[in-house]
Amino acid sequence: MGKFAFLHCLSLRSNDSSSFSKLIFTPANSSYESVLESTIRNLRKHGLQTRTRSGGHDYEGLSFVVIDLVNFRSVDVDVENRVAWVQTGAILGELYYRIAEKSKTLAFAGGVFHTIGVGDHISGGGFGLLFRKYGTAGDNSSPPAGHSNKTRPNSFIAHDFPDEMTIRTPLSTPYYKVKSDYVKEPISKAGLNGLFSRLTDEAAASTTIVCFAYGGIMDRIPDPFPHRAGNLYKIFYNTGWLEENKVNSETHLDWARGTYNYMAPFVSKSPR
Repeated sequence: MGKFAFLHCLSLRSNDSSSFSKLIFTPANSSYESVLESTIRNLRKHGLQTRTRSGGHDYEGLSFVVIDLVNFRSVDVDVENRVAWVQTGAILGELYYRIAEKSKTLAFAGGVFHTIGVGDHISGGGFGLLFRKYGTAGDNSSPPAGHSNKTRPNSFIAHDFPDEMTIRTPLSTPYYKVKSDYVKEPISKAGLNGLFSRLTDEAAASTTIVCFAYGGIMDRIPDPFPHRAGNLYKIFYNTGWLEENKVNSETHLDWARGTYNYMAPFVSKSPR
């Protein structure tokens, strides 16, 4: 939606729209960057949290003041130099698609879910199916020389595919709760049986549990990403349901919380 269409929409829902045009700043406005920076500082001063949205999704659906970067989404793949320049608002699916357009043998070591925003994915480390061999998405990216990361393109090194690949289709439901854990010590057979038995509950009918193996090069890269050496694998719990009503939602949320509490003795306590 353009600026003027947005202002028109806003005016239809307000009794006083005379000052709206003075309150909306776009990159074309000379004061845009200074207003953005001062707004973020003021929000922090008053205890409000900000989040950048790079075209992705929010597991928890939490409320923040959102700085939306979704329109910064160009992808330029240089096959000869095995580098891609990607703006922060692009999603992983767009990056993978553009790489596949140019090459059958190059890939980016990113995540499984195609709707995740590139900027958010990298800033959180960015794990995926290739990270035991090539590291995280963050390990394979860098800002362009002379530029900051703020709404600027990132450069990604595209790797050759390994000989073996694991492909899976994530379960998709309109409503879901996601949690995760890190495992540092092998879980006992009794502990795993207890987890598996919970999957027979009616509330777990649309649940997936995925284990992402760590180790490999992840143990050897010196990097601020906190989940490196010492982790055997990450457990990803996704509990979904089809109907949105309070009773049904609470049933599935209670199952997710109960399962998460059950796993507490078997997983890492720091972080959790």
